[in-house]
Amino acid sequence: EKTSSNVLSNSFLLELYRDNFSFPKNLEFDNRDKDAFPFRKDSRYLGVIHADGNGLGETLLQLRKSFNDGSEYAVMLRLFSDSLEAATREAAQEATKKLIEKYGKKSGILPMRPLVLGGDDLTVLVRADYAMQFTEDYCKAFETSTEKYFKYLHEASGNKIPAKLTACAGIAYVKNNQPFMDAFELAESLCAASKKISKEVKAKENREFIPASVTSLVVTNSFIENYDAYKEKELTIKKGNEKYIATFDAYAFDENEQTIPTLKALRELCKILKEDGVTASSIRQYATMIFGDVNISREKWRRWIEILKQKKGKLGQLLQCMKIFGVENVEESPWTKDNKTPVFDALQLMGMEEEENKND
Repeated sequence: EKTSSNVLSNSFLLELYRDNFSFPKNLEFDNRDKDAFPFRKDSRYLGVIHADGNGLGETLLQLRKSFNDGSEYAVMLRLFSDSLEAATREAAQEATKKLIEKYGKKSGILPMRPLVLGGDDLTVLVRADYAMQFTEDYCKAFETSTEKYFKYLHEASGNKIPAKLTACAGIAYVKNNQPFMDAFELAESLCAASKKISKEVKAKENREFIPASVTSLVVTNSFIENYDAYKEKELTIKKGNEKYIATFDAYAFDENEQTIPTLKALRELCKILKEDGVTASSIRQYATMIFGDVNISREKWRRWIEILKQKKGKLGQLLQCMKIFGVENVEESPWTKDNKTPVFDALQLMGMEEEENKND
C-alpha cells in the first residue's frame, strides 16, 4: 500500500533502512506508546527545520531564456523539475542516514518526523540535540546532489543554468506542546533571515553562488512572533543612543566562508564555554552578562575573563575564537564594533545540544 505518508517516509529513508526504522506518529512523551517520539529523558525540545533552495526563481528564468523552442523548453523544464526533486530527496536521505549513524540504534523509532519534501523545500521535526547537525548535513548534501543532477542541464544551456544550487535554513527550537503552526511560521521566517543575509553577500561580493546558511532560535515563552519582531523585542538592547543586537543571525556551513560567521566558529565558541564549565543551568547567569545593566554586565564579563586567565591557554583560545567574529577587545566586552555578539547564539546552541545523545 503506497500511502502519502509511506512515500514521504521513503523519501527520507534509504531502502536499506526501511525495514528497521520508522518515524514517530505521536509527539507526546509516552513510554508506553511504541509510536511515540523518542525524546531525551530531560528535554522535550524539538527543532522545527525549514530549508529552502536559493536562486530557484532566477534559475527558472534562465531555463526559459536558454530554450526558446516550446517543445524543447517543455522537455527541459520537466528534466529540471525531476532533477531538483531527485537532488532534494537524495539530500534528505543523506542527512537521515547520518542521523541514524549518530543515533547509534539498529532499529526502532527515529528522533525525527518528516513533514514536507518537494521541489527545493524541506520541513522536518528533529529532536533538538540532532537538529543543527541534520540541517548542516542536509544543506551540504543538497549542494552536492544538485551539482550531480544539474550537470547535463548546465552544459546544455551553455552554462546559463547554474552548476548547482545552495540552500538556506531556519530552525525554531520549541517544546513539543507548543502550537505547531506558530513554530512552522517562525522556522520559515528564520529561513528568510538566512536568505536575506546570504543574498546580500552574493550581490555585494558578486559571487557565483548564494552562500548556504542557517539562523536558529530557542523559544522559551509560549507566544512566538516572526523572527524580525522577536529580534527587535527580545534580542535588541538599547543603551542610551547605542543599540546592541545579541545575535549574528545567520551562520554559514562552509568553513572557509569569510563574510558570514561560520557554524564551525560558533561550535568552537560552544566548546570553549563548555570546557570552562558553562552548563545549561548556568547559561541564564551568563546571559545576564549580555542582557543586564551595561556596567554590571561588563563587570561580570571582566571577572569571568580574570578567572579564565588563571586557566592555562583558556584565554588565548577565547581571544582567537572571538576575533573570528570581529570581537577585538575581548578582555573588556563580548561585543563587536558594530554592537553584535556571538555569545548568546553559542549559549542557545549549547542549551539544545548539551549532554548530546548521552541519555537516549
